[in-house]
Amino acid sequence: MPTDLAGPVRGLLDACAPLTFAPLPAFGSAPTPGPDDAPEPARRWFSAEEFAAGEVRAVFDALRADGNLPPQVQPAAMRYMRSLFRELVFVVSAGVYLTGRAVELRPDGVWFPVLADGATGTPLVAAPRVAVLPGGAPAGHPDVAAVVPDEDALDRFAAAGLVATCGPVIEDLARHTRVGVRTLWGYVIDCLHFYMLNPARRLGRDMTGAWARASRLAAAVIEAGAPRRAMPRMIDFPPTVCEGLWAVRGTCCFDYKADADHGYCVTCPLERDELRRPRLAVAFGS
Repeated sequence: MPTDLAGPVRGLLDACAPLTFAPLPAFGSAPTPGPDDAPEPARRWFSAEEFAAGEVRAVFDALRADGNLPPQVQPAAMRYMRSLFRELVFVVSAGVYLTGRAVELRPDGVWFPVLADGATGTPLVAAPRVAVLPGGAPAGHPDVAAVVPDEDALDRFAAAGLVATCGPVIEDLARHTRVGVRTLWGYVIDCLHFYMLNPARRLGRDMTGAWARASRLAAAVIEAGAPRRAMPRMIDFPPTVCEGLWAVRGTCCFDYKADADHGYCVTCPLERDELRRPRLAVAFGS
């Protein structure tokens, strides 16, 4: 199902090319029902709309039963969130930040492949289009969903699609696992920030400006209906081996509950900053 991408969609992908970490969704035409229609060995395809209608529960339960998710429900739910939404959140956040373009997400236009082993593969954005700022694409280009007047309107466009596409899936997962909707959305809000901060670091851009830009996008997502919990924060260490701006998540991933030896992540909100600093120095001192 790959398609020849050009124009504003291709520009978004090209902007991500210099990044060492750029988890992008697949782009192409909508899948045709059947077992052999996927670029990876998918068993079935489900639109986000269909996935929220029950498949989210079946896949989650199967992954836990097979040992592909931890038995503890909180870390299992957060890892499942990552497998479903990492690429979608990245393409929205990095696209807005790097190109001033927002990929159009729709519940009937985003597709999840369920692979032969029961896991979900890379999501597909079918017939991709983008919203652009004035002058961001040739007038009347077929890949342009909307021309918006400013960044605030661009954020509202991106946020509406993200909430409409991911929200029903998150709500059904919350009902099934009893992990709070605010906690699950916290993963998305955190990643919206990290997926601008990390490209800024890689490309040598102003990280404070990238964080502020991410905060505006996150505010639009909250305004569009995502429930707010704790927000991520920046920390600024003095000149040392780990000099620079770093970030702390607002929501814990609960991995420490699945593996007692794992402990808190270096970006965990439960970790104390005085312990975080030497860990960052070891991990990112170079």
